[in-house]
Amino acid sequence: MTDRYTLLISLAGIRFDRGMGEYIKHYLPYLCEEFKNRLLIVSNTSIPQELHEIIINNKSKLIKVNLTSPILEQFVVPAIIKHENVRLAYFPANTFPIIKPNNVKYVVTIHDLIFLMKDYNPKILKQKLGKFYRAFILKQGINKIDTIITVSYKTLHDIIKYFKLRNLNLDDSNVVYNPIKLIREDKIDNSILQSLNLKPGEFFYTISGTADNKNLEFCLKAFANLKRIFPNFKLVISGIFSPHDQQKYNSILKSLSIKNSVIFTSYIPEEQKRSLLRNCKAFLFLSKEEGFGRPIIEALLENSIVIASDIEIFREIGGEFIYYVKIDDENCLVNFYINYKPKEIKYEAILTYLKSKFDINVLSNKLIAKIYETMGVK
Repeated sequence: MTDRYTLLISLAGIRFDRGMGEYIKHYLPYLCEEFKNRLLIVSNTSIPQELHEIIINNKSKLIKVNLTSPILEQFVVPAIIKHENVRLAYFPANTFPIIKPNNVKYVVTIHDLIFLMKDYNPKILKQKLGKFYRAFILKQGINKIDTIITVSYKTLHDIIKYFKLRNLNLDDSNVVYNPIKLIREDKIDNSILQSLNLKPGEFFYTISGTADNKNLEFCLKAFANLKRIFPNFKLVISGIFSPHDQQKYNSILKSLSIKNSVIFTSYIPEEQKRSLLRNCKAFLFLSKEEGFGRPIIEALLENSIVIASDIEIFREIGGEFIYYVKIDDENCLVNFYINYKPKEIKYEAILTYLKSKFDINVLSNKLIAKIYETMGVK
């Protein structure tokens, strides 16, 4: 039997408004262009229109499946692999089927090992189930993976250390960063400033979530203390979409006496996000742990001042171009501004740095080369 499809990409369970979704959203057009009608894409979620058009234009095949539970990918995807005689399957978002049909190779992008950390204890049931599922799959299936891709050197080193994979040939070629198109878009929608009653330069901005590693409660407390220096400033938070979650944090805001100074946004288009990044006093990113931290490079591209946690992954991606604070002190932002000394860095230097590490054209070639290498194609 000959190969009907050289490559299958599973988008099962991927949300395109999250970091893992952003990752594959940028690479998918290049994979479609390379593999064309030899590419089969499996998805159970709504695909952005621009990606759908790219899939159709390159004559790749899209199969929509109804996965009411993430665990169903364990059975549905292997069945498709076997039926279509797929040569290699690529799983870009941490999980993959531990059922592996004969004569197929698995390439998996592992974004982080946060779900394996003992001190990561999600409080929401959905997050608890997600942690258990991802941990179980990776522990049980790590030896089924033919090629591991990571989004950072930190994650690569964490994997080697945790799973004691020193016999595998893991090196620089296994690190494929979360990419960015290095074009500062002119398209910007400043109407969000008016709708949120914001003045340029008089608000802070952050992108966060409810997971414990996002450290949002700490960020709120640090901002509350910062109000002593900037009493009229506001904090805008994108990423907390659920009214239930917003209600939970509103009680924290009341206790900190900052309820009228914090604004939660619903989903906002990229044009409005760029406006917030360009007009904020600074972009705050105070996570305890991240697999990558894509908002940092988005903020740098918009020439924002970035104040981030002093953690290993942020040092890896932010380099000397962002400011770091220790997140063991709720006065970290106060202390930062008391001792603030602006970096004398030109925007051209920032662009040069971003291009050297996160250029989509370079990184897509790296990913495609790794896929071919796994197939045994030189």
